Amino acid sequence: MRLFFLLISAFCVSLIQTTEEEKIPLIIDSDAGIDDMIGIKYLLNSGRINLLAITTTSNGMSHYRYGARNLLNFLKLIGNPDIPVAKSKKYPMSPNGRYPTSWREKADFVNNIKLPYNIEEVNDLDSVDFLIETIKAQDKKVTILCTGPLTNLALALIKEPYIKKKIEKVYVIGGAINVRGNLVGKHNGYMNRFAEYNFFLDTKAANIVFHSNLPITLVPIDTLAFIRALPVELYRNLVKSDRNIFSEFVFKNLNPLELFKRGYEPSFWTVVAAAFLLDNHTGNILNVSVDINQDLGPYYGMVTINRLGVPVDICVSVNYSKLYNSLLSEMTR
Repeated sequence: MRLFFLLISAFCVSLIQTTEEEKIPLIIDSDAGIDDMIGIKYLLNSGRINLLAITTTSNGMSHYRYGARNLLNFLKLIGNPDIPVAKSKKYPMSPNGRYPTSWREKADFVNNIKLPYNIEEVNDLDSVDFLIETIKAQDKKVTILCTGPLTNLALALIKEPYIKKKIEKVYVIGGAINVRGNLVGKHNGYMNRFAEYNFFLDTKAANIVFHSNLPITLVPIDTLAFIRALPVELYRNLVKSDRNIFSEFVFKNLNPLELFKRGYEPSFWTVVAAAFLLDNHTGNILNVSVDINQDLGPYYGMVTINRLGVPVDICVSVNYSKLYNSLLSEMTR
């Protein structure tokens, strides 16, 4: 009888180990926005990824001196305080503006939501070097999710081209394909209605990554049109349900009164990208060739379909019901 239980125990352990081996080794290169925090927890709750590290950008939604610390504190909140986080002070390769101050303030102070302090420190290595070392240390190829400007990955590829062989796939949040961009005001004397911030803030880095021959899945701002109802529907569901730590955090970011006072529109862009990372059938994906405009002027940073451009997979639609139910399921775990 004892031998039977030992065999059963060994079998169960082997199943757990197999499951661990099947997890996606993932690095998130983050701009430390609030949607990234929600996306990180969504991915962790799926049980299908091994989050190796988080690197932060210097020119993303949150300032570098806030972003990495905010992410560490958020990891403490959700019970994963040991996931390493690095920050970058690297300037963009093609600096050309910044996010609106009001947007960055909301990210810097996490919408005034108090997070527990994580005693873990930001990694000593800069984001670029930490990205390189983390990739090199893995036996398996890694997947990278980039949620902000592509400065870190571009610099890493230049500094250590070898890492390309150890990257399975790159998911990139950015660009506007068939919709208007999201730039606010004039930049360098021009009104630019076509570019999206992640590419506009470091267009040179975006082009380096896109021309690296890495397999890229692009999740453009167009996908947000398919989930416009998500914040309201999610809030209505959460307001009448028992909430755990994760769902309470999301709920606080969706409170209509607070949103009105802050002039803040919640984003679930990172959740959309995370859903495609976990399941390509979250929506429709097309393989097309694209080009990113590098000519200073009203089209700078614009993504265009160009048969002579770089072939990438582009997420062109989202199955709203599937995404909503998936997010709600992971939030209530």
